Amino acid sequence: MIQWYIENKFTCEIDLFSGEWVTSDLCFPILDLFYNNFKNIPLAYRPYKIVIPDSMNFLNNENLTNKIQEYIDKFKCELNIPFYFSASIDGKYCDSFPKSDKFYNDCS
Repeated sequence: MIQWYIENKFTCEIDLFSGEWVTSDLCFPILDLFYNNFKNIPLAYRPYKIVIPDSMNFLNNENLTNKIQEYIDKFKCELNIPFYFSASIDGKYCDSFPKSDKFYNDCS
């Protein structure tokens, strides 16, 4: 998909859908694949943003949270590609499995 995107000078938002993507073994290799491919093409042909809907459970792990922040900063500062998470949560009083106050504060 990335090679087709680059070869066809396509430009759009990229959404990576998953509920638990960050805590899987796929997250960082895929982010590296995006980074390494998009860093060598003109800005005009890079995605105008990358959005990942996620359950945000990675916020319970400080190491994962810090690593994700590094990628967010790296994509924004080095590639000029905003990289966002769309929190797929309902909130403290609506979630089926409520989490800690810290979790909800970290999400905001």
